[in-house]
Amino acid sequence: MSEATANSRRYGMGADEYAGILDSPDLVFTDDPLPDDIPTLGPDEEIMVPVSIRVSTDVYYRLKGLAEKRGVKYTVMLREWVEAELLSAESDSPVSRDEALRAVDVLRRLGMVA
Repeated sequence: MSEATANSRRYGMGADEYAGILDSPDLVFTDDPLPDDIPTLGPDEEIMVPVSIRVSTDVYYRLKGLAEKRGVKYTVMLREWVEAELLSAESDSPVSRDEALRAVDVLRRLGMVA
C-alpha cells in the first residue's frame, strides 16, 4: 500500500484528494519559527476527537431524556460514562468504587448494615 493511500485512509479521503492537498501551491513547508499568535492548549485542555456509535431509537431517546433530566448534553453524559468505565476497567480493583457504594446503599435499604 502506498504512503498516499495509507494516509488518505487515515484522514478519511481519497488518495487523489490527499495527493492534491500535498501538491497545492498554498501548502508551504518551511523551517521558519512559528508565529507567536498561534493558539495553544491550556494546561487543563485536551484535544477531543469525535466518535460515532449506533444505538436503537429507543436507546437514543431514553439517553436524551435522562441527560435532559440531569441538565447536561447527552454527549457529555456519554463521555463521562465512558471515562468512568475506562477508569474502572483499568484499575487494580475488581469492583469499582461506584459499584461498591451502590451495593452498600442496597444493603442499608434492606436493613442489613447500619
